[in-house]
Amino acid sequence: AVVSTQSTGETLSLDWDLIYLARKILQKSETFVPGSSRLVIPKYSYWTASYMLSNTGARKLLKQEPDKKMIAVDEYLPLMFDSHPNREWSAHYEPRDLIAYSVNPLLIEPQFYIGQEGYISDTETSTVILDRSRPASSSSEESKVEL
Repeated sequence: AVVSTQSTGETLSLDWDLIYLARKILQKSETFVPGSSRLVIPKYSYWTASYMLSNTGARKLLKQEPDKKMIAVDEYLPLMFDSHPNREWSAHYEPRDLIAYSVNPLLIEPQFYIGQEGYISDTETSTVILDRSRPASSSSEESKVEL
């Protein structure tokens, strides 16, 4: 696939599955793609606010059957490009071969940030969901899904 960043006139020929256009950067030390001043190799991120997904990338994500291993997309994508800090979670997803990049600087920003009036998130303030498929135990802690 060819990636072109119009503002710099760069044209790169590289394989990609996912390119973030907006995200919450959690680790600042990201490496620029060789030959580019606008694309970085993303580390663990949140806010799957805007991204491009190739057909190959979509197939890689669906091949993992995410409907059978429910997890927030903010966690799933970094797992799939093998940049998630929780190695226990990563062990449930093989292969983790999604080829991911991010534009830098980001092209899109959220209208509201956490704590601002009007801010809504389905992941940042979510609660633990009980796993009803496990037999009841004397300790309610054992029946919680820890993701």
